[in-house]
Amino acid sequence: MTFGKSYQELYNVRVTRASGRAWGFEMVYMENRPGKLAWDWQVDQLVYIEEEEVFVVPQGCMQFEKGDLFRYPK
Repeated sequence: MTFGKSYQELYNVRVTRASGRAWGFEMVYMENRPGKLAWDWQVDQLVYIEEEEVFVVPQGCMQFEKGDLFRYPK
């Protein structure tokens, strides 16, 4: 499936690749095993991928890797 816009534009998501510096904020740790996770959020979500990778559907739409930091706005 091909989209005319990037996933950042489609979903209003900002992705920052790891730079090796401390981010300077507190994070809540969530671990998920391989599989599907339905995610519904009521507040802004800031997500940091600590290990492995994450694929967001529809297939091919978004892929995040170890060290990525991204924000899903409310």
